[in-house]
Amino acid sequence: MQDSWPYIRPWTDHLVMSSFVLIQPAFLWCLAGYEWVGLLLTMSALLSALYHRYGERASVISFFDITFAVTTLLVTLVVYWADVVERSTLGMEWHLPVIFVGMLCLALYAMSHHAYEKFNVKAYDNIHLAWHVAVIIGQCLLASAVYDAKI
Repeated sequence: MQDSWPYIRPWTDHLVMSSFVLIQPAFLWCLAGYEWVGLLLTMSALLSALYHRYGERASVISFFDITFAVTTLLVTLVVYWADVVERSTLGMEWHLPVIFVGMLCLALYAMSHHAYEKFNVKAYDNIHLAWHVAVIIGQCLLASAVYDAKI
């Protein structure tokens, strides 16, 4: 790995590969009956992989990566709210983990953005990977809660 941006990451890089893991919660959204949300999350995963592959620089890919990531987050939170919070009897056993992982995601994203701005490649890579993992866990939690609310 190089010590400065921009550079092209190999397809086997941990940030590129962890982007593809977002496809797993996309399947969970499909199982929960929200195939269109699964498609949004899959598109977000593919755009994230391309963004990390091609050096995390401002481009058309970064614009669509950010657009799909934010849209997917907002859509999944709205679906979670509508199906789990408003219409179900599921209690805090879902809400507390979702809130905790959500706060963790925000903190990790802020820390990785700070490392990126300071051009600290190693810190960015490690913190951003942790953010990817937190987002994957969070999306699995959201989709699982929605699925549980339907059965």
